[in-house]
Amino acid sequence: MIIGFCVAVASPIERNFNRRRASDGYPLSWYPMFSGLRTNTLKTKYMYGLGEDGRHYMIPYTHWARGGFNQGRTQLGDAIRAGRKASMRKCEKVAQRLAKRKRGWRSRVKTVRVAKGRFDVERFFIDGQREPEREFVVAECTVNREPPAEEAKP
Repeated sequence: MIIGFCVAVASPIERNFNRRRASDGYPLSWYPMFSGLRTNTLKTKYMYGLGEDGRHYMIPYTHWARGGFNQGRTQLGDAIRAGRKASMRKCEKVAQRLAKRKRGWRSRVKTVRVAKGRFDVERFFIDGQREPEREFVVAECTVNREPPAEEAKP
């Protein structure tokens, strides 16, 4: 049983010796995650806020999701795929949370946007270019910080 397990684990290495030499020298380099062509473009879904002066504030996933980063990304993606109504619900929920803030960048956000964007990975990480190459705004809502108007008493 142990010998069979060792053979099963070692079989990918044996296959590597029967192939042409890999350009990167990694033993399992024919696997698509190592050898597949990768584009320089990343498509992603995100939320951001706009200040009065037009400044962008990236809104962390913790504002629209419970759980970890991947869960938040999945929940936002699900809302976008479900359509404009679900995206607006997410947008309005975040806007209500931001409206309660009195200090920091959260207090400066006037508009919340749910968007899909395309980023150049090299320009993003190497050059610090944080603006998307292309962006599609799925939903947009206003952060209402004004207290509710009191009704006139007769």
